[in-house]
Amino acid sequence: MKIYVPNSLKSRYAHSLCSAALTVALLTWALHDVSPQLVWNGVKSARFEWLALSVLAFLASFAVRALRWGTLLRAYPDAGFKIRHSATFIGFAGNCIFPARVGELVRATVLHRYTKVPFATALGSIIAERALDVLVLFAFLLVSFPRTTQSTQADPFGLQVSWIGTLVITVCGALVVIARRPNWITQAVEQFGRSIRFQSFKPRLINLVNLLLNGIVVFRSPKQAARAVVEGLIMWALIASAYWFAMFSFGITSPGMTGAVFVLSIVALGIALPSSPGHFGPFEAAIRIALGVYAVPTEIIAAFALTLHFLMYASVTTIGITLAMRLGLSWSEITQSLSKKDEKKR
Repeated sequence: MKIYVPNSLKSRYAHSLCSAALTVALLTWALHDVSPQLVWNGVKSARFEWLALSVLAFLASFAVRALRWGTLLRAYPDAGFKIRHSATFIGFAGNCIFPARVGELVRATVLHRYTKVPFATALGSIIAERALDVLVLFAFLLVSFPRTTQSTQADPFGLQVSWIGTLVITVCGALVVIARRPNWITQAVEQFGRSIRFQSFKPRLINLVNLLLNGIVVFRSPKQAARAVVEGLIMWALIASAYWFAMFSFGITSPGMTGAVFVLSIVALGIALPSSPGHFGPFEAAIRIALGVYAVPTEIIAAFALTLHFLMYASVTTIGITLAMRLGLSWSEITQSLSKKDEKKR
């Protein structure tokens, strides 16, 4: 079946060429000095029951993510949990298939198609969701960094806990101020738009700002904002548990749960780098860096990283495609829908 690729996606494919080069470079570094036979032996010796628990914890996090999405979209009661859950899986499957995180657009498109949530609002809520994720992950680093540095007597990344804490507080404060005084931002953007030379860029800039403002409306209510943060903590705790269970499967016990939180935090920062679909390369390199702090043998690190990555990738992609088929969607329909939205912006 021929899949139509819109112009906006074609431009992303050009960007993906550089991402692919980074993927190859990071994979080469992560696996350059390990024996394939020893890695395979490590994979074969993994305990299935712990891997099964790991996958279950990972998949359960999607339910909590969909629940938090509902908190961010509280003004749209027709966006029920079931469609949010399906859209979340389909969007993450899109990230595994398409380059440049197109899955985020796919996720917003699916929700918009089956509910009354405007596309701009859906996308803005995803942007806000990512901001909350950053806050939670930095908080996780606050928890895990002290014990990590005590166990190794060195900070391999040169990060200071005080700086991380300051950043978290600053971002939280900025989100609250912007959510309560959105007119300040819109007025500043309009003034900037009048001063820039390329007037054709002005509508897109204002549209982008409106997306951000739509997504952080939840921060106007301290109660709803606190609920979203708690749901984010639960979600990332489930993902950390998935890492912890997988570590048990490979006999990696010395880091403990705190170490699993640390590994997850470094991986989340690593996969923020541009890479090929599925984050191959940054994922493995980040795990090697993080577990290297605990002096875990490189062959075990490689076996752990490759196995966990495969299980996460296969489970999300399979479930996402299955849910898309149940909704009667095809990737060609989704990409055509994205193309129409792109043309409207032009």
